[in-house]
Amino acid sequence: MKKLQVPYNLDKELLPFYEDYKMGIKEVYFAAPSDIYPTARRIDYEGSTEEHISHLIKVCDFLYNIHIESYVLLNGSTVLLTDEVINNIKKMLDRLNDHHLTGVIISNPIFGDWIKNNYSNFKIKLSVLSNINRLESIKQLDTLDIFDEICLSNSAINRIEEVKEIKKECK
Repeated sequence: MKKLQVPYNLDKELLPFYEDYKMGIKEVYFAAPSDIYPTARRIDYEGSTEEHISHLIKVCDFLYNIHIESYVLLNGSTVLLTDEVINNIKKMLDRLNDHHLTGVIISNPIFGDWIKNNYSNFKIKLSVLSNINRLESIKQLDTLDIFDEICLSNSAINRIEEVKEIKKECK
């Protein structure tokens, strides 16, 4: 049975449903605090950044205990990775890593190298927002051995013969 990849919108009332349907859920992904890393899936949290991170810690622990993977979205496509931004991301990821975060979903392939070097235990997925959809581009990324998964756009999925080639030639 194919398991689902499910978004989490920070609504605490949803967590019991994840437990009820855990046999059909592979992973849950959620947004980082927007002042640390704004993402395409923007959620306005009704509290401080610290409260948001504390909530994500509880979510990671909860999901770990019911055997569902957890991913934080770091897939904003306009974020400039300054030293300050990287430092804030690192502080957040260190804390989430201590609470069983499975990995990250990113849109900047270069950022993947930094994640791999600092969090070798994380799974790294390249977001559909990266617009990496062609066999040759995917083959190049595959040689870097950074990404566990590359999410393809709907238009790429419709090119079934190319998807078959990608599956055949890439990990």
